[in-house]
Amino acid sequence: MSKLRSAALGIALLKFQFAVPMAMVFVLRRQWRFMGGFAMSAAVLGMLSWIAVGWSGLIEYARLLTRVGSNPHNVSLGSAVDMPTLQGLAYALGGKHLGSAGLSAMVALLSIAVLGWVSLQWQRSRDFDLMFAAAVAASLLSGSHMFTQDFSPLMIGLLAVGAVLGKVGSAARVPLAFTLIVFWTFPLYFLFVKWHCLYLLAIALMAFMWACVRGAQEGTNQSPFVAQTVTAQ
Repeated sequence: MSKLRSAALGIALLKFQFAVPMAMVFVLRRQWRFMGGFAMSAAVLGMLSWIAVGWSGLIEYARLLTRVGSNPHNVSLGSAVDMPTLQGLAYALGGKHLGSAGLSAMVALLSIAVLGWVSLQWQRSRDFDLMFAAAVAASLLSGSHMFTQDFSPLMIGLLAVGAVLGKVGSAARVPLAFTLIVFWTFPLYFLFVKWHCLYLLAIALMAFMWACVRGAQEGTNQSPFVAQTVTAQ
């Protein structure tokens, strides 16, 4: 079963900017068998990409990613302020004064810190549902490039949290309920896109991630939403 899950995460490399951060969480948790399945899926997708476009296509794609990362202000490439990520938030708060290199360095350090923190807390918690939801939020926050539709993986985390919300301690229940309301209030997305301030949802993502970890620390009864914990080492 863990092989199937890891292979499914490998297929998510079609959106590698979110799958790679999630994979880092499992690496930091030393889930080596899980990562074996992920690596196999990654190898298959890499081979198919090479067959489809060749080395020249892969090189051009890498150059495109470099241009995107170097121009966070470019609306045609996806403006950073229109992304609910650490990059979008950092760029909105002071990225214009840092330059692309400084911004990239800051975001990389913040992403490593966030993923490392979630991994450490997961090691200390036995509540899979809440920690998985926190890991999804951390992966989205750490994503290098995100559009509104890329919020869809968060649905898994929202449903997992909703299934155990009544069993979560009071300290985590209020922020979890608040963030659930924010993410389910769909008109907010359209307003934030119109006002070019979708980066504000990165704050809601961080609050959701923190509340999930806090709820896991307080302890809940395992819900049936996620069938089993990935325990293979």
